This record gives sequence, structure tokens and C-alpha cells, in this order.
Amino acid sequence: MDIVSIIIGGVIGGAAIGGVVAIMMKKSSEGKGNKIIEEAKAKAEVFRKEKLLQAKEKFLQLKEDHEKVISERERKISDLENRANQKSQSASQQIESAKRKEQEVDRIKENLNVQLEIVETKENELESAHRKQVEQLEKISGLSQEDAKAELVEALKDELMRQRLMLIKKQEKLLFKRYSVLLQNKQ
Repeated sequence: MDIVSIIIGGVIGGAAIGGVVAIMMKKSSEGKGNKIIEEAKAKAEVFRKEKLLQAKEKFLQLKEDHEKVISERERKISDLENRANQKSQSASQQIESAKRKEQEVDRIKENLNVQLEIVETKENELESAHRKQVEQLEKISGLSQEDAKAELVEALKDELMRQRLMLIKKQEKLLFKRYSVLLQNKQ
């Protein structure tokens, strides 16, 4: 029995050792599984942190690009506002200048109207004085205006005839001198 006991003891001992080994192997495989899970969790956490960091970097880049676009738009808007203000100021200055010129024109018109009234008054006075002088001359000379005109025309005709005769005499003298010079040159 000793052998049987030894074999039974060996089988029971082997089974116990196998069980212990199996339990240890199971524990070992559970530990490896846990270790693999822990490593996977660690890798996942690293991957998550990398992706989060990449997302933050992408966000910051997009934010910077957006700020550049906004800044450029604000600059363009500011430029447009400045140009609009300049045009507005220029238009205001032109309007003011036009108003000043219009006021100056109105002032000149008013001055001219006053001068025209003065001239009309003077013309009326002159016409009245001329009529009075003609009436006085008619009384003094005993001639009507028509007769005085006729005498004046006759006097002017006589004067014109006298000046024509003088011109003809001058022409004759000039021709005579030229003719004399030509005769002397031929001789």
C-alpha cells in the first residue's frame, strides 16, 4: 500500500500541485490581462491627451486665423470709414464754398441792381436835360429840330467836300514828286 499510497499521494499531490499551478497560472494570466488592460488604458489616456492637445492646437490655430481675418476686416472697415469721412468733409467744404460763392454772387447782383437803378436815374436825368437843351436851342436859334439837323447835315457835307479836295491836292503833290523823281532818274 505503500506504493498505492505513494501513487495516490503522488496523484493527490500532483493534482494539488496542478491545482496550485493552475490557480497560479490563472492568477498569472489574470495579472497579465489586468496588466494588458492597464497598459491599454494608459495608451488610451496618452492617445486621448495627444488628441486633446492636437485639438487645442488646431483650435488655437483656427482662432488665430479667425482673429487675422477679423483684424483685416476691421482694418478695411476702418479704411472705408476714413475714406467716407474724408469724402464727407470734402463735400461739406465744397458745399460751404458754394454757399460763400452764392452769397458773393447775391451781393454782387444786389450791388449791380443798385448801380443799374442809379444809371437809369442818370439816363432819365440826362434825357430830360437833353430835351430841355434842345428846346432852348430851338428857341435861341429859331429853328426846329428838323431844320437844325438839315443845316448840320449841309455843314458836314461841306466839311467832307473840303477834306476830299485837300486829300486830292495831297495826292496830286505826291504823284508830282514821284513823277519828278522818275524823270530825273531817267535822265
